Amino acid sequence: MNTEKKYIETENLKHGYVYQIMARNARFGVWNEKKGEYLISRFKFHNNFTFGEVYWNMKGDIILPGAIKEVQKCPYDVNDFDEKKMLTYLNTFDIIKCSECGRNKNEWIRHEDWCPERKKVF
Repeated sequence: MNTEKKYIETENLKHGYVYQIMARNARFGVWNEKKGEYLISRFKFHNNFTFGEVYWNMKGDIILPGAIKEVQKCPYDVNDFDEKKMLTYLNTFDIIKCSECGRNKNEWIRHEDWCPERKKVF
């Protein structure tokens, strides 16, 4: 049984389109052909910011995360955007609902840090 994922070849990626990707820091990103990277929403140390996702192997070669599926055209220019608007847009793709309060969250944030219902318990 072959479980290998089929990735979209880099030359077939469309500039300014959102793709479902296999990456360490995100599951969705906007392809930026000019920079050769995906623009992602990154959460780190309770901060949310845009980030250019690329990989480098030990030889110094650039290795891109694999694009699995084209999602849609991004409404913002990937080279000139308002970060708050872009983050709001990108964060809609990784939605997880809290079973206690029903609010959306990003899976990388600890629940007690964002859920007002759970904060009462902690």
